Amino acid sequence: MKIKSDISKTSINFNNVLKKASTTTSKITNYVTDQQVTFNSDNNSNNDLETITLCSSIFDSENDSTSSFGGNQGALVQNIENYLNDENIWEIVNKYYPDATEEDLELLFNRMNFVGCGYVAAINTIFQYFQSIPNGESKFEEIFGFSMLTYKQNSPGGETYLGYRYEYMFLDFFLYYAKNEKGFQTIEEVYGNVEEEMKIRDNDAALDDEIFIRTGMGGTSLIDVGRVLSGYLAEKGIQLSVNSNTITKKVILEPGTAEWKKRKKELEEVGINIPDNQPIIENKTEKEKVNIKEVLREGKFAIVSAHYFTLFSPEDLDGNGKLDDIVYDNVGDHAMTIVDVLDDGRYLVSSWGKEYILDPSIDDTGVIIYDYER
Repeated sequence: MKIKSDISKTSINFNNVLKKASTTTSKITNYVTDQQVTFNSDNNSNNDLETITLCSSIFDSENDSTSSFGGNQGALVQNIENYLNDENIWEIVNKYYPDATEEDLELLFNRMNFVGCGYVAAINTIFQYFQSIPNGESKFEEIFGFSMLTYKQNSPGGETYLGYRYEYMFLDFFLYYAKNEKGFQTIEEVYGNVEEEMKIRDNDAALDDEIFIRTGMGGTSLIDVGRVLSGYLAEKGIQLSVNSNTITKKVILEPGTAEWKKRKKELEEVGINIPDNQPIIENKTEKEKVNIKEVLREGKFAIVSAHYFTLFSPEDLDGNGKLDDIVYDNVGDHAMTIVDVLDDGRYLVSSWGKEYILDPSIDDTGVIIYDYER
């Protein structure tokens, strides 16, 4: 039987790229000053890039779960027949919702595909961490109770691929989040009215906000998913810290200045009157400049959130290093794991179990840093 790893098909290996990282235990408290990547400031945006309320669930119907370039939020629903017959899947579900049926799991898997990007991006970093430490695979199995590795048959070529069990941990963490963070006591609460949402997404029904209210698990802010991930891992003896490149500063606008006059007028238009001698104090949200390449080299892990962005194929760099093959354009809110930073500052990211390139210089992005104690 021929064995090969599907994760070695790329020049940058998702599972080994961070093994060269040092085993520092330092936390990111002050970001480096020799910045390489610049993030746009957004003072009054309604699109908080830490918040993923919806999650792009694009996946190629021809793409099966043999891909191992990170987890795929659609893998469970894509391969539903196999997973409904998987004892490990039922063992995970029964820990949280012992009354679940096959029909419940089908609806659950669809819900996970719709909203799972932030959860998958988070558990990707767990796999990255254990791939980066000595004896990580054996330690992983000891802690989580199942092997990191799986063998997946590729029927057309008759080859067996070495893959990773992202789906098990995705399911376990998703249900942990639903039960412990959201307080959902039944699995029906977790998947909500996903059947109606499926009809809407398939253009079989109109979205009428007066009669359709989103229920069940939704997307999450990356800070929140990191906080819950910290609790999830703490129960297993793993310490995690979460840092964001989004910071909030108090800005004082002094009376009589141009900015003060502009803001005073804006407030008056909405019925808020400011005395002529009163400073205006507001919170201003900015995104710090972070050297993501250095963060990864230090052995930390990064997740990026983006809002209406473009993903490029990493296989189609022309001779000048320019990307000319757009795989997905104008993608909605989404979270992805940053695997590497190219020399030109663009990110190699993992999404839907595949590798893509994201250009933060043309897309509005925010970054969350995860740091595992070693």
